[in-house]
Amino acid sequence: MSNEVDVVERVLALLQEGTFTTTYKHAVLLALMDLCLVSTTSRGLPAQSVTTRQLAERVIELYWPQTRPWGDSPSAPVLVQNAGVSATSRRGRARILQRVEEFRRDAQRLGGAGTSAIVRARNTMPDAYDRLVDQVEWTLIEMPLPKLQRVGGHDTRWLYDIAWDDGDSAPKKRDVTRYQRGTASTFANDIRFKPGVAEAFARLHGILRPFVQQQWTSKVAALNGLEEARLGEFLFGVSRTPPTPIRKGLVELQSGACFFCGNRIRGTAQIDHFIPWARHPDDSLVNLVAADSKCNNSKSDFLAASTHLEHWHRRADQQRDALRQVADEHAWTASDRILGVARAIYLGLPADGRLWTGGDQFEQVNKARLKQLLAA
Repeated sequence: MSNEVDVVERVLALLQEGTFTTTYKHAVLLALMDLCLVSTTSRGLPAQSVTTRQLAERVIELYWPQTRPWGDSPSAPVLVQNAGVSATSRRGRARILQRVEEFRRDAQRLGGAGTSAIVRARNTMPDAYDRLVDQVEWTLIEMPLPKLQRVGGHDTRWLYDIAWDDGDSAPKKRDVTRYQRGTASTFANDIRFKPGVAEAFARLHGILRPFVQQQWTSKVAALNGLEEARLGEFLFGVSRTPPTPIRKGLVELQSGACFFCGNRIRGTAQIDHFIPWARHPDDSLVNLVAADSKCNNSKSDFLAASTHLEHWHRRADQQRDALRQVADEHAWTASDRILGVARAIYLGLPADGRLWTGGDQFEQVNKARLKQLLAA
């Protein structure tokens, strides 16, 4: 079983020594980390395996904001993410990035940005989106997944097990296509984490993810001759979607009251990410609450106390249909994956941690209470 130090060291080795000419290894690592986090159960344990389909969808989400033009002009180029390609040429671009870019371009007429844009595109062009996932999934199966664990020419096999490789056991395209169509196939799509890896990814997500992002940023900066300072914000920092469309719906769901203090909201309601954006970037409606400016400002990036957590968890359960209706009206995502993130973060807190109750007041972590609240 891998301990957390081992996992960190091995991630560092993959990033520093892995033989990849594209940013695929960064995307796959981040996607696997994110899937471990969101799959955390009420027992505080992440799923021990994910599917290539789940991985493909998460990789698309990661590359989606990175297919915007680099510059103010719509004709500005999309940043290069593989070696040997110029910014002004489309030939030879990383296949996944090119597929996502093509789908995004087809979806531009639908409008929107960030979370709302990809949800609107997925809902409006479901067949095209399914084809995109098929294409990205096949590329992941064929290329990065069999190669990701190689360091210095040696296949370390510490991260996951899969039922194929890129040699004699390479899957046939026709078998993968049959699986994707739901017909009889010999292809097994599960990616099984080695013991201890999923737990380490979930527990260390807040540390490992920013590091992988920084390494990804450095790679793209080198490929495009850019400064990292500007690039990091572009690649990972601006996907937060303006909450204006769903503000009214959230306030109505809360009967006009601040989610935290319960007082009537006067003036324009502020939209708070219950699980702070700094902890995990998630714009799903389940993670958004309406608050007055005083509570929103004092909560900032703190984790909310157990009373607020209970309120939020109960809302996600009891108002699931109402939240989905608001989301559907504005082509917003109503995914409840953030509940898995909440379990991973709260259940991993130290016993002497502090949680925000209101104003400048905090309470000490009560691990038994948190476990009880997140048991459902």
